[in-house]
Amino acid sequence: MRTSIILHGPNNALNNNAACDLAAHFVLCDPNKNKRGSDDEINSAIQHISDRIHPSVFVSDDLSIETMHAMQEFLAQKPLVGTNKCAIIQNCNNMLKPAANSCLKVIEESGENNLIIITTESVASLLMTIRSRCYKVYIKDSFCDIYNFSNENQYISYKLKNIDQEFLTRIISFITREDQKKHRDIDGINSSKILESIKPLDEDNLQYIPSISMHYLEFKMHHDRNNSIVYAKRASKINKILMSSQSQDQNYLALICILYCIS
Repeated sequence: MRTSIILHGPNNALNNNAACDLAAHFVLCDPNKNKRGSDDEINSAIQHISDRIHPSVFVSDDLSIETMHAMQEFLAQKPLVGTNKCAIIQNCNNMLKPAANSCLKVIEESGENNLIIITTESVASLLMTIRSRCYKVYIKDSFCDIYNFSNENQYISYKLKNIDQEFLTRIISFITREDQKKHRDIDGINSSKILESIKPLDEDNLQYIPSISMHYLEFKMHHDRNNSIVYAKRASKINKILMSSQSQDQNYLALICILYCIS
């Protein structure tokens, strides 16, 4: 029996809320005793899970190998409360291959009475081997229709709630500048000049560039129908690079994503 679930949909906040709700019901359920949590118990558990203080639920949005190892160790221990344990890995949109392989190992050896929940905006961003081992549930968000947004900045700001607006504006402005046509030859580009052009770069913001790039291309796919295939191919190339990359170098990944946006 599969013990892992992928909750996916266009709104990561809703995906994560659904994960907390599912985890609360799971850890409070004891099928052997035909016992389920009361409404008050479930609501309290949901709040504790959201606050990441529930003793039977591991929650993280850090997509690193270290996090996967920590999740594995957590699931290997006996639960402090109840008989079930759950692990939630949030916002798995750009998990690098080393961490993805580590996550796959945990899924394959999840143990009894354990549930792993993965949330992502795009199932396609996950390894095929992870997708094949999980149930997949789509979380619909009727308010997140991409056609409701008039420009890229609005859409990306909605998708990445905590993004620095000045940083986002600088990146989108760079990607959409007309003079970027001189950079269309990705093989002959001077990468140092590109990074210099978008500086100053806050190291904390670099990690957002892959997501910015993917959401930018997603927006263009829907709003520029004449070139939708071109944008789809660029997004596919970025996704493949992120999935296969062994590098944790944020500068390198940021550069690659920007290159494919303007190439």
